[in-house]
Amino acid sequence: MVVNPLNPDNILAGQNDSRIGFNHCGYDFSNDGGNTWGDMLPPFWQFILKDGHTADFCSDPTVTFDSVGNAYIGGLLLEINFAPTALIAMKSNAGINGAFYHSPFSGPFQTYSDVPVGVITNDSDPNVSNDKPLIVADAHAGSMKKNNVYATWTRFANTGVGVGGDSPINFSQSVDGGATWSTPLEISGAAAFCTVGSGESNPNACDQDQGSDPIVGPDGTVYVTFGNGNTPGVGINQILMVSCPMSADCSKAASWAGPFKVQTTFDLQPVGPAGGCPPGRNCLPPNSYRMDDFVEISVSVDNANRLFVVWGDFRNGQGGPCTGPSPVPPCDNDVFYTFSTDRGATWSTATQITPAGSAQWQPWSVVSPDGSKLFAAYYDRSYGDCEFTGCNDITLAEIRDPTSAKPKIKHRRITTSSMPNLTAANNPVQAGFLGDYMWITLDKWDRPNIVWADTRGLNGTVEEDVYFSRVDQGD
Repeated sequence: MVVNPLNPDNILAGQNDSRIGFNHCGYDFSNDGGNTWGDMLPPFWQFILKDGHTADFCSDPTVTFDSVGNAYIGGLLLEINFAPTALIAMKSNAGINGAFYHSPFSGPFQTYSDVPVGVITNDSDPNVSNDKPLIVADAHAGSMKKNNVYATWTRFANTGVGVGGDSPINFSQSVDGGATWSTPLEISGAAAFCTVGSGESNPNACDQDQGSDPIVGPDGTVYVTFGNGNTPGVGINQILMVSCPMSADCSKAASWAGPFKVQTTFDLQPVGPAGGCPPGRNCLPPNSYRMDDFVEISVSVDNANRLFVVWGDFRNGQGGPCTGPSPVPPCDNDVFYTFSTDRGATWSTATQITPAGSAQWQPWSVVSPDGSKLFAAYYDRSYGDCEFTGCNDITLAEIRDPTSAKPKIKHRRITTSSMPNLTAANNPVQAGFLGDYMWITLDKWDRPNIVWADTRGLNGTVEEDVYFSRVDQGD
């Protein structure tokens, strides 16, 4: 989700959408602060892939605004029975407010044209697959790179080297409004703390990655966090960061600094089929919702280039009843944050945001421009008997003075009632999966705007719909 920097009542969101068949990207827009919404399936899902097949599948929708109110969307396209994948982008010129999207190529009939689209990458190699794209524009009016648009994603490949495969973070940029994109560049790098499992010739390559999150600092510096698994020990992973300074051309490998280690993560939740979890997936019984700790890592930056990273893990859940061959709640999954005051070179110790004794997971976060407040929204089972029955809520945590030794943390329940458990019995298609992300962002008055997948379906059904909440600071 993103808020127009020129109009706080203009909000855009993206979600996976299956109204015309599994699976297509959907994009939503509001011009009244989220009270009412329009939505669409964009025309780009029938893009012709590099092998000649027509894409019939779109996922991982992503949205952004630049500094003058142009909106951009992106998505991952493929033909479900074949290997090629593509990442593409379209535009909604300032004033359209995301009500429809058109070709990013300028011209007298631009807003009437669906094609050509902006092609970030288009791979036909059967040994390559792209995943988890996010795009972000430089929306800072004072930045020397304002209105550039950046994309990061994971590129899975069979390499035949080392462990035989890698999944590094790739980067591309557009400096002409999303029309053309630089050659994809691997940016996740190598470091001494990447010690195990390289699929590249460099044994210290940090190449087992997922869940990149790109942001732009007020001066135009690009920061990217991601989860990394080049670590010893099953379930002990790490969060890394790379950056490209404001003065550099980010399309060149030499421009990128890092990776820097942000934190160790403890992704030790039960693994299926134990506890009814999907086979090979970490989850939380009894609803067996998938834990994607690699993906659910968010980074934000304030006007002083102080960085804040929020994530969830299971470090406090080990040794309890939610582990072992037959795990049952309570499952003490928690949400944490860390910060850096030197542009990501070093990081504070982890601070726990959530209370002990119940499960909180899948967070997203944003910091206020002055750095005085860090907001994190997440799924929460601490209300009523949800820890044992599997229902869920959304909680917003407000951390005041987040860089101080004693930050003040206030919690607020956002959902008005708990979401029902999503199971194979009541929804076999979506059971165990609440999506890869939820989202939170701030408008010009620092009001948190939150979107999430909610299982309180219409007409008494148990399905996933997209919900929105704007939280006034005085409430």
